[in-house]
Amino acid sequence: MDDAAALRATRAWVEHAVIGLNLCPFAKAVQTKNLIRYVCSDAPDNAALLEALRSELQRLADTPMDELETTLLVHPQVLGDFLAIEANFDNRLRGTISNATGGDNQPMIFWPNG
Repeated sequence: MDDAAALRATRAWVEHAVIGLNLCPFAKAVQTKNLIRYVCSDAPDNAALLEALRSELQRLADTPMDELETTLLVHPQVLGDFLAIEANFDNRLRGTISNATGGDNQPMIFWPNG
């Protein structure tokens, strides 16, 4: 799947599942106000994906909330299954987020394919 297709699929999934099924009560307002950044990572491995996450966290920290409130980092090249996310990223992911933002962001892992 190319980046454009991955982003289209993610946007559709947010609209139909996350918002449509009201899985996140905050998602509709943020989507309506266009405060969600959808970005596709071309990271070829876990280390590069973690760096892409750090970069997006910094962008979130540096951007006023009335301009950007949420980022969805789509990564079709890395972590082909949900268990890989749990095994490889749980502690490093939480530490990265806490260090980059002072603990102000909460990671949510969505897995629309499985």
